[in-house]
Amino acid sequence: MSKLTKLTDTYKTDFIKDLAQLMNSGFNYDSIVSCGNKPNVVDFEVHSVILGARSSYFRLASSLNYPLRKSGVFLFDLKDIEPNIFELLLKYFYTSNIELNSISHAELFKLLIACDELVLSSIIDNIQTCLINNHSNHFESDPLSYLIKLYTCKRCSTLKTWLIQQLLQNPKSLIFNSPHFNSVSKELLVELFQRRYEDVDEIEIWWKFLEWSVHQANFSVYYSPSPFDYDIRELNLDEFESWDDKECERVKQILSEIIILLRWKEISFENFIAHISPHQKLFPPSLYENILSYYKVETKFQPSDQTGPTVSTIIVPRYSLQQYYNSSLISPSHFNIISSWIDRKGSGYYHKRLLPYKFTLLYRASRDGFDSSIFHERCDNKGATIMIAKVYLGGKIIGGYNPLDWKSQEQIETSESSSNVKNVENDNNNGIVKNEFSIILKDGTIIYNNKSNIIDTNSSYITPTTTSSSKLQRHIWMDTKDAFLFSFQHLLPNTGVLSRVVKSYSHKAVCYDPLSGPGFGAGLDIVVSNRYKMISTWGHYSYPEAQYFLAEQHSEIEDYEVFQVERDENIPIDDNDEEEKVSYEESEETKEETREEVKEEEMKEAKKETKVESKERTKEETKEEKEETEEIKKAKKETEEVKDEAKEETKKERKSQMDRMSQVD
Repeated sequence: MSKLTKLTDTYKTDFIKDLAQLMNSGFNYDSIVSCGNKPNVVDFEVHSVILGARSSYFRLASSLNYPLRKSGVFLFDLKDIEPNIFELLLKYFYTSNIELNSISHAELFKLLIACDELVLSSIIDNIQTCLINNHSNHFESDPLSYLIKLYTCKRCSTLKTWLIQQLLQNPKSLIFNSPHFNSVSKELLVELFQRRYEDVDEIEIWWKFLEWSVHQANFSVYYSPSPFDYDIRELNLDEFESWDDKECERVKQILSEIIILLRWKEISFENFIAHISPHQKLFPPSLYENILSYYKVETKFQPSDQTGPTVSTIIVPRYSLQQYYNSSLISPSHFNIISSWIDRKGSGYYHKRLLPYKFTLLYRASRDGFDSSIFHERCDNKGATIMIAKVYLGGKIIGGYNPLDWKSQEQIETSESSSNVKNVENDNNNGIVKNEFSIILKDGTIIYNNKSNIIDTNSSYITPTTTSSSKLQRHIWMDTKDAFLFSFQHLLPNTGVLSRVVKSYSHKAVCYDPLSGPGFGAGLDIVVSNRYKMISTWGHYSYPEAQYFLAEQHSEIEDYEVFQVERDENIPIDDNDEEEKVSYEESEETKEETREEVKEEEMKEAKKETKVESKERTKEETKEEKEETEEIKKAKKETEEVKDEAKEETKKERKSQMDRMSQVD
């Protein structure tokens, strides 16, 4: 080691010591961070420049003037973070030193949650690894309680996945018999019961769902701010027979959101009558009738002297996601709906046994990596595809259907040697939009509308040389009227929202970007970012309804998948479906024509109004000009008269002067 290197290390050590001393003394502080709840609140005197440099949470809060200010000092309230945990973070902020191996299991878990809140991604992965490798025995007795606390954390997916795996090893003991089961959120409950538990009877699941719904109903009333809830009693499942309609309604609203997770095929008619039918008041009438309709007449059940209703065997089970289409995000019901949207079915959805499409998984970000280059490697030139993404907060499903190829960069480079990309057309008149993007040359130069821009192939942005709108200049838009976007709330198929591309922007329906994931619309309406786990929207032009899909411009996603869509030749095409599709397309064209006609009429009316207004203005202007001319003439006349009078007076004055001079002589 050279003397210079040793000297540099010494300087670094001294610098860290100075920062540690600054932390301990609080000299010249400009911020106060309050941690903990009363009466254990501790105030830390800190420096905003240090916190802002080390944490994007503090940096963003300061830039938005989020914290309160008192006498020029920033005030941060972090009551959810205990003082001893923030002390560890403070040392990390000032000295970059944090010894994870010397921290207890309980404190390390709290530290992880605090790091997630303060967006300290740099150490979150290390904390998760330390917890799994060194403290796994602490999770064994009750992993569900830890998962409940961790579930809303955005950046702790590694530990969350590991905890779920622990639960699945013994679900009956660790999930169903856990004292914390009723504290599970609806989102976590849905995620847990996507899976099939072979050693658990479905009736047990029914009773747990019912118990959970009653607990949630009582919990929501207990924390209700309404002053009129004081007389609402706490519900007890053992007293169900005495519940009135309002009390049943409270539970019904909650139960209806999770009832679809039951695997009805595994419930015999006898068990249905014995355990579920007595709670009929908790079902919407239509739902209860639909459940009954799944049972068919094979044997007659007689719980008493009367013959009970006969119904068919339920054919829609609670599903195992890996069993169908290898998706970890959506269910078979979602594929049925998406297939129906592809074929523009006017009414109803395909049955899973008559699904006309095969869906082959090409790419899963959590498995293959979030880098866009991997997406293009696996998904380019595969024909029609669907993209499905799950938003982290709230679990919303957002997706898009592209009936065309994702066009690879290599094809663009080799297919064109001139400055313009030819308009590639297929049988459906779909293709790359002409002149929107020409070619990416080997040296990184982009020829775009006769303007050169230099692209860094390792970056997500273009460096423009002649224009400022650089973000969209690397994109290739493709023309198709069959693309669409969609969304679902959690895993509930009946919440689907469809947004088809509008005709006026169908030439920019799908967007290919070599440096990003799937993109749709001229906006870009929906696009998956490169490397980062983000789905974004930059505008809403091609898909108007998509403006309601995302609550924010950029949302973190848990995962996203891409499936190849191929027609199953073994399933015959229903002529009625083709008629419906043609009818739908004709109706859409009729609507567009009607809109154009209305626009033309409006333009004609506007022109007429413009002509009338122009004539009226011309008349008024002519009249005003005439009046002005008359006034000018009058003024000139008056001026001439004044001049004449002045001349006469001048003559008289001169004559008078001459007379006086002659008299003097």
